[in-house]
Amino acid sequence: MGLRLWYALGEAPEHGYRASNIALLRVSQAGLYISLALLLSGTVLGALRQGIHVRLMVGGLMSFYFGVMYAQVPGFTRSMPNKWLSYVALASLLVGVPTSFWAPFAAAMSLAYGRGIGTTSLKLPNLLVVGGLWVSALSTGPIWAVYGFPLASALSLMLRVDPAKGGYRPSRGLWALTIVVYALVPFMGPTWVAATGLAMLVATRGVRLRGAYNVGATLAKTGLLLAPLGTHAVYMSIAVVMATICVPLLVPGILLREVPRGMGPVPAIMFGGLLARVFWALEVAAAIVVASTAYMVYRLLRGRRIAV
Repeated sequence: MGLRLWYALGEAPEHGYRASNIALLRVSQAGLYISLALLLSGTVLGALRQGIHVRLMVGGLMSFYFGVMYAQVPGFTRSMPNKWLSYVALASLLVGVPTSFWAPFAAAMSLAYGRGIGTTSLKLPNLLVVGGLWVSALSTGPIWAVYGFPLASALSLMLRVDPAKGGYRPSRGLWALTIVVYALVPFMGPTWVAATGLAMLVATRGVRLRGAYNVGATLAKTGLLLAPLGTHAVYMSIAVVMATICVPLLVPGILLREVPRGMGPVPAIMFGGLLARVFWALEVAAAIVVASTAYMVYRLLRGRRIAV
């Protein structure tokens, strides 16, 4: 029998499935830990070397969303990637961070999501993720990579989570429209992200301000509308999604920790960092990023470890 790229969920247990499950968890955890180191060092070094700052911050964002999105592959595709595919994906991430050469990473991640491409509510957002991977792979510099995999991942997570939090039935037609609008970003330029933000507002039924998630999601979509003000508006909008969906809902399961409490104000604080950054209060923005990241890490690590 040849090498299997995936193991289908629900089939009879077979050799290699458990090892692949463990590998998926470990490489996802590695992505999160790498991200923390890159984001904190990139923020601190921002005042010293702009080139290093950009590379570290983009690498941190790519690493974070690798950790989050790779861990979701079984749930989003109904399949478990082979352990060797997981190791290749992590290795390609480590190549991309210092070089901004993201094609191997895009190829490995596309293979991992390969069984999850389709038009159902489960699979349609995966098309957005895979498209974003190749936007990063074909980007002409570190900054452009932000408009690829990280942005596409954040958008796909909002599409998945928002209906449950908002209490409405999702429209695959509106989801498809959002994907089409996003696909035009490489051709129309960074300011077109604002149009993607408008499409997201339509697809997710507008603005809701009741509950921590709804406030955070509204702030994230509002931040995308500010894309004409510069890349940092998009970057920090993605960070708001991190604080709204990823850290409270997804990261604890990856790190085998209890869901943290006290996260409600963090998305609004991160949005304050967005405003500070786009209006050139650089020191204030940096302080907000460092303090918010440290607080989220503290709340996560304070939670009881889950034995598996």
